[in-house]
Amino acid sequence: MFFITRKLFKVIKVKTKLKSVKKYLLKTMKSMIILTSMENIVSEESSPLLITGKISLFTKLSYSLGHVFNDLAAAMWFSYTLLYLQRITKLEPLTAGALLLLGQLVDALMTPIFGILVDKYNKKKFWHIIGSVLVALSFPVIFGNFLQNIKNNYISMIVYIVSIIIFQTGWAAVQISHLSMIPMLTNLPLVRAELTAIRYSAQVTAAVFLFIITWIVLPTNENSMIKLSDQDDIKFRNIVLIVTTCGVTATILFHVSLKSHLLEHNQRNNVIDSPTTTDLSSKINDKKLSKNITKLNDLYDNNSSTISITKTTTTTTTATATTTTKSSIGVKVLIRVALLYVASRLFITLATVYLPLYIEETDVGGKQALATVPLVSYIASFISALTLKYINQSCGTKICYLLGSLIGIIGAAITKFGGNYEIIIYLIAIFIGIASSITMVTALSITADFIGIKTENSALIYSIVTFLDKIITGLLVVFIEKWRCLDKESCLNYNRDTLAVVCCGSMILGLIALISLFRR
Repeated sequence: MFFITRKLFKVIKVKTKLKSVKKYLLKTMKSMIILTSMENIVSEESSPLLITGKISLFTKLSYSLGHVFNDLAAAMWFSYTLLYLQRITKLEPLTAGALLLLGQLVDALMTPIFGILVDKYNKKKFWHIIGSVLVALSFPVIFGNFLQNIKNNYISMIVYIVSIIIFQTGWAAVQISHLSMIPMLTNLPLVRAELTAIRYSAQVTAAVFLFIITWIVLPTNENSMIKLSDQDDIKFRNIVLIVTTCGVTATILFHVSLKSHLLEHNQRNNVIDSPTTTDLSSKINDKKLSKNITKLNDLYDNNSSTISITKTTTTTTTATATTTTKSSIGVKVLIRVALLYVASRLFITLATVYLPLYIEETDVGGKQALATVPLVSYIASFISALTLKYINQSCGTKICYLLGSLIGIIGAAITKFGGNYEIIIYLIAIFIGIASSITMVTALSITADFIGIKTENSALIYSIVTFLDKIITGLLVVFIEKWRCLDKESCLNYNRDTLAVVCCGSMILGLIALISLFRR
């Protein structure tokens, strides 16, 4: 009897081991099927950039060329538009400010439109080409003074208005399509920050090139008066033709060197969030694999130890509540990010507009100072952009933005209390350049981080955060020009005070937005 009982226990033990082995084999087979399926999905989608997040140096350099034409045009537009319209074409300050506002309004209106179009049709290089053509056709008309023989002021004004509308429409198309390429090229925050830094470095290089050309074309002898006159129209025409030629060349190189397949990804090519069994199995679309998994589940169910590898679902009420909460949080964060971006753009744009006017007001350094002072500012900005990558790795984007804001406020204080000396003017230019570089690059990086892996809405988000920038900048310029003091004896330092106030105010706005992001 004891012998029979012992044999029976051995048989039960063996069956138990076999059952355990069977369970283990079933688990292993399921894992192998899922992993094999994921390999097929990855290979079929051919999206190594989104999975690894790494891109080549050649791709980075190619990407940097895509906004050079816009950067050249923007540097000339913001630096010399008011001076050109008031000194060369002899327009009233308010009229010149209104034309600048028109450009900003058109840019602001077209930015969300192109954001929707770029996201909907997902042909970023196509929209980039369209915008570049519009800029190339209209920009030379604005600064070329081809209307000098037209005596009818109404016709001249209509030509200026139409040219500005076309120019800003094309500029918006290029900007949005180019910015929205960043989240498509990589999903790594550090690589995105590097792309924005490279992009900003290209912008600075383009501006430096413009000011060097201006330095060469404008008189540089010591006896030259700093005031511009209508006799300088041919010099501005030469500058704008050189800028247009170089910009078109850079655009052609961009489209030739940057491959389209790196950008035109479908929504399904987004990065896999969490490689769990549930998420992996939900990616499997092959019908045969689904049937095999179902059979394995049925076999395993017979052993009363079923492990479901189908995607777990939640109730409709819970899903709706979660979606609503996330949407509300996303809108709040978007507003804060938009304020951060707007503050950076306000600082750069208004400093660029009123720095030449401040230089003219001081009457220090001759005409060449209109080129050399902005040149020094952009060189300082360029050096900051090159070193920002390493600073960002050690302290993070938010601390970098705080540092840039403080530098901008110090520059504003020097502008107000430093006096009208040549060394002070160049020192102000350096502070403005450093603050511009740090705040703009970090603001773009924070915006890209906010987008995350939701690249299908990247263009729309960028259009939203740039919309307020255009409107506010244009309105502020018109307001300043509307109340411009024309009596030079009673307000000798109007442009100096204006430059100090706009720089300090924009950086304070940026700090407020930064603090709100820290608290979220």
